[in-house]
Amino acid sequence: MKITLREKLLAVGLGLFVLIFGFYQFIFQPQVQAIALLNNQVLDNDKQIKVINDFLKPGSKLTQDYKIMKVKTDEQTRMFFPLDDQEKTILGFDQMLTSTALNGLSVSFSNPQLSKTINTAKQTEAMKYNLKDLVEDAGKVSTENKATVPSPSNDKNQIPSMDLTLQYSGTYANLLSFLSTVEGWEKKTFVKSILIGPNKNAEGISGNIVFRLFMLPKYPSSDSDFRSWDIKGTYGSADPFVFIGKAASSVPTVTKGVTAPVTTDFVMSMKPVTADLPAVVFGKSKDYTRASYVYSDDPGYVNTKIKVTKKEGKYYFQYQTQGDLYPKDGSMEVFQPQGQSLTLLIYSTPRNPEHDQNGINLSVINESDLPFVVQVLNDDSAKPRVKVTEQSGNVQIK
Repeated sequence: MKITLREKLLAVGLGLFVLIFGFYQFIFQPQVQAIALLNNQVLDNDKQIKVINDFLKPGSKLTQDYKIMKVKTDEQTRMFFPLDDQEKTILGFDQMLTSTALNGLSVSFSNPQLSKTINTAKQTEAMKYNLKDLVEDAGKVSTENKATVPSPSNDKNQIPSMDLTLQYSGTYANLLSFLSTVEGWEKKTFVKSILIGPNKNAEGISGNIVFRLFMLPKYPSSDSDFRSWDIKGTYGSADPFVFIGKAASSVPTVTKGVTAPVTTDFVMSMKPVTADLPAVVFGKSKDYTRASYVYSDDPGYVNTKIKVTKKEGKYYFQYQTQGDLYPKDGSMEVFQPQGQSLTLLIYSTPRNPEHDQNGINLSVINESDLPFVVQVLNDDSAKPRVKVTEQSGNVQIK
């Protein structure tokens, strides 16, 4: 069969059409669709990244809630020891032994176990007894302590604990001072038993004390002041109210030439929103439980108010930040002024060069017979973080 030129051209054209159609249908179009799908995924991912960045950027609601919740959790668990830091526990006891001149001969730990929590009120009352009375009642106490600890499955009031046995020597006064220092330690430490006897090698007494230490698993960032001690350094605290949180001192603190009062009634810490702590932390002075603290982490200026009254010879207070109030039920709480005036000490922080706009609009309502002094330390000179927008009664700003 003879094929004409026209038929040959038609066959070639048909072949090219089939080839082009096949390439478009089975190669080009799937790739275009795949590219379009990837572009849509990229757009969706970009939207999700933007949403996440908006959530995580300084000043966002999620970041504010996280920082405040973390601080509250750290404060509520501060009294417990971390599970994995026996070395730091030894350093803590060594510091107390050194400060009270009691000789620590040896320290040993028991294995961690679940134990019932101890009634703090009973423990505090027991510490008031004279050691001679404790020695005389040792037989009675040891008999009472023979009760069997319930199994973990039947008792929910159990947390991990460890016994620390300390062998000591020194004087009776040294021992009393040491026990008093342990009682004032922020870590949950209880005296389980104490043995006192004459020191065979020197004058004074010797014996051993068994302490019950309660522990909780914690994040590495928690207890930073407890975990990061340098044995060659000066031991300190990461508490924003470090001056207030320690024992009262007769020497005032000086910050950039400004002298802070020795005693204060209320304290506040102010930092940039980019800091690890909330921008505003406000609470009663010497509140070691941090139960009275209120917080705010807003990137702008926050309305903050404190009100103090006197009724029937008693002083009452209430304060709030934007979204947080103490007392929580909106009532007024009784307190005892620390001096002849009411004092709010504010520890501020100079601003960072960029994107640091947070601060407080402070309202002070004083309905008492004492002057209310607001003293601000280390505030930014160009744009202060503290603005006193309302004053009522006898209020002094320094």
